[in-house]
Amino acid sequence: MEKEMTTNVKSYMEGIANQRTLYREGMALCDQLDNLLGRAAEGRSRIQTSLQTADGIYTAQDLVNADLLIGEVRTRLLGVSSGIDTLMGS
Repeated sequence: MEKEMTTNVKSYMEGIANQRTLYREGMALCDQLDNLLGRAAEGRSRIQTSLQTADGIYTAQDLVNADLLIGEVRTRLLGVSSGIDTLMGS
């Protein structure tokens, strides 16, 4: 009986440790997402400002910069999504 109780307590404590780990990893992913959203908003503002200059003439470099930023954000969001899927056990 005592051995069974010890095993149950150990299992319970391991479960708590796993939940804490998942919580920390989840919070880290949320922080990453928050950072990405802030960077995306800042980048969008810079791109919008640069595209409004020169009487609305869009330069090739403006478009390249926009594409690079969008690609970077998309790649990082896929990484965050993958991390969330891993946490959820998918």
